[in-house]
Amino acid sequence: MEMVDTYDIADVCNDLKISSRTLRYYEEIGLIERTKDNCSKRRRYTKEQIDKIQYILSLRSIGLSIKAIQECLSGDRSIKDIVNLHRAQIESLIYEKLNEIHMLNVVLDLLDEGQELSAIKEYKRQAAVGSKAELTREYSLHIVKEQLEPLYSNFSKRMKDYMPKEAFSKMWKNSISGLGYYIGLGETTKDAVTNDLYDIYYQILIFEKMKIQLKFVYSENIIVGLWMNYIGL
Repeated sequence: MEMVDTYDIADVCNDLKISSRTLRYYEEIGLIERTKDNCSKRRRYTKEQIDKIQYILSLRSIGLSIKAIQECLSGDRSIKDIVNLHRAQIESLIYEKLNEIHMLNVVLDLLDEGQELSAIKEYKRQAAVGSKAELTREYSLHIVKEQLEPLYSNFSKRMKDYMPKEAFSKMWKNSISGLGYYIGLGETTKDAVTNDLYDIYYQILIFEKMKIQLKFVYSENIIVGLWMNYIGL
């Protein structure tokens, strides 16, 4: 029988800058295997096993979760799909945190002006109601949650005549089915082209397999147009 060269766990940990505890954990959850040494009972690894460990460490270094790595190794998802999904999750988190930072800056300005906390709370409430960007995000979440009544109630009469409520609900359910699980909201942007009649806002919705761009057209706070485009991750 051909002998296979193996390497002791201490040497592997030293070369890869990894702890033995981490290697044991990877074994316990089935990410890697080891070559049994019946004589010393110490963990030993072949070159192929070490290459696999290096691959796992590379995936961990870019922030992928253990679950994502398991899916990659099992072949359930391609590495490209997993990386795209991870990027989309980070993008969604960035947009959420940027919005939080903006509101904190507003609060700091109000505090510098001597405003009381109660006044700040009221300001935030009014800003949320009055801002079309906030309305756009709120309406988009209603679509994701299939809670379409608050959105539909702000349609113009012409839109309601063109798209009855039942047909509108069915259309949106069909539009987002098959996109995988919902990850989060992406960027909210206002169209650079403005006029005295309409405001146009775009909202990105991030799903597992695809992004959706919603286009809201407002006349005052009434929705007079709503379109959707599919875009890749």
